[in-house]
Amino acid sequence: MIDITVKNRYKLHAALFAFLSFHLIVFTPVWFINKTPAAAVCICVLMHIGSVRFKFDRPFEAILFFSVNLYLTFAFFGYSLLFEKTLYKNLFVNLLTLGMCFIWTGYVLQSFLDLISRAGAFKESARVPSAGGYRLKWLLLFTIMLEVFLLWQQAYNPVIMSNDSWEYIAGWRFGEYDSFRSPVYAFIINIICSLAPTKPEVQWIAVVQITAFSALLATWLMYLHKIRIAYKYTVAAAVVLPLIPSLGLHTIVIWCDLACGMSMLWLAYVTVRII
Repeated sequence: MIDITVKNRYKLHAALFAFLSFHLIVFTPVWFINKTPAAAVCICVLMHIGSVRFKFDRPFEAILFFSVNLYLTFAFFGYSLLFEKTLYKNLFVNLLTLGMCFIWTGYVLQSFLDLISRAGAFKESARVPSAGGYRLKWLLLFTIMLEVFLLWQQAYNPVIMSNDSWEYIAGWRFGEYDSFRSPVYAFIINIICSLAPTKPEVQWIAVVQITAFSALLATWLMYLHKIRIAYKYTVAAAVVLPLIPSLGLHTIVIWCDLACGMSMLWLAYVTVRII
């Protein structure tokens, strides 16, 4: 069993997390979604850090926490530190910074898990079988992800476009569906923009993509909850998943990648249910 109680060394952990937060946000060229929310998260964790407790009764729990923490570290900081050419050229310095990011993410992740575990409303719902409450639980997951994904759209209002994005919207603008990547996606965009109730029409492409993707992820999370995962963990996943840039940004980009990804995920889901 592993049990690291921060309260026993409160000043040491507080000083460590404060140093990491200040160093990563101010001096380190890692990419945060926005430094203001990042600073707010740091302050919230610092206020809560005395109650943080890394306790794992079984090796599986420790391995799972380590894996999730490692995934989040790479999801948020890996590209900036290992692949972005404008950052440090020294690989050792980048790996050292990545290790600091891993420790920082560990404090944030455990604080978030503590917050979820203290939410009394979710504790009771985690013990209720899926049957009878499926629609309400699905709706809660869907609403959470929809709201978080919409934050990306507001931050990059109205959408993100690249050169090939114009090939997709050419069908709506000129009636030319000659996109070699996905003529079907170009046709769908034509329908969305033609039915858009307000301008700019391209904004509604993001809204439709966010709504469809939130519904798909909510369905997958409810499937995981139904077979094994406690509901409080699916709620946590519903908050964390949309915050990952590789997911959040794709929902507001005029590319066929999200549509193709959703198609593959639906195919996998239907196949699993049939089997």
